[in-house]
Amino acid sequence: MPLTKFLDPILNYFAKLAGLEGVQAEDYKGATGGEFLGTVFEFINDMVTKGWLNKAVSAFSALVTGLIVFKGSLDPRTKMELLQFANHLLSRIADAKPRDYQELAESVRDLIDAIKIGDLKLALRSGIRDVEEHKNMLRALGIVKETPITTTGKKTTETRPSSRKIVKFS
Repeated sequence: MPLTKFLDPILNYFAKLAGLEGVQAEDYKGATGGEFLGTVFEFINDMVTKGWLNKAVSAFSALVTGLIVFKGSLDPRTKMELLQFANHLLSRIADAKPRDYQELAESVRDLIDAIKIGDLKLALRSGIRDVEEHKNMLRALGIVKETPITTTGKKTTETRPSSRKIVKFS
């Protein structure tokens, strides 16, 4: 059973719009569904991991997916979805932005330093995003608005993860 069957109402509409029928429509749905899965996976992977671990998770996931496709007996559409998923992940390893290479280099240096001192926790943390990085992402998206903490008389304002200003009375 296709992994992205739930997308069929939308994909059928666009396949019909493009004049695709039968096998062509199934190929389209398989490729588009696999790209959808790859994009969702990439988003989650990017939110949790960084640098070397991000690339390793993508490569490992693509490898396992390839083994499933080539060793398993799957219907043609599911094979197409999984192949497109794996291709999506592999292409993102090589097709990186300059900032990605900077982050990769930093995380590899941190990993090597952690291995040299024998700190496994630090080695793992070199590939995991910390809370501050998530806050920076939310700030960049305008989801978190920061208000500096100030004291004026008996009022204190603090930063909270919303656009409202929190006022405390002492």
